[in-house]
Amino acid sequence: MSKDLQSVSIDVALNWHIKPGAVKHIFRKIGEEKYIIKIIINPAIEEIIKAVIAQYTAAQYTAEKIITRRGDVKAKLDEFLTKRVDDIYLVHIRFSDSFREAAEAEMAEYVALKAAK
Repeated sequence: MSKDLQSVSIDVALNWHIKPGAVKHIFRKIGEEKYIIKIIINPAIEEIIKAVIAQYTAAQYTAEKIITRRGDVKAKLDEFLTKRVDDIYLVHIRFSDSFREAAEAEMAEYVALKAAK
């Protein structure tokens, strides 16, 4: 939740691989790819995303500032995740429909004012 009480959802795309020396061990302990994703990767990503977003919401960022600081959010996610995985991409940051509509209306008003000048 942002300072302005907007829910924040983030989609990520992740490149990952198992270190060659750990392949046998991981497949014996965990099993096939879908279990690796379910047991190792998804929980790690969720934990890190919650920790990073909490830094922004704890710092009293509004939803708009979280959007405008997308690069900072990605950099923080990279910092934490690259210790565990290869690379991360922020695919989409979603907010509630009401916030999106308000942001679009504000943008339309800004464009109209700029065009009128």
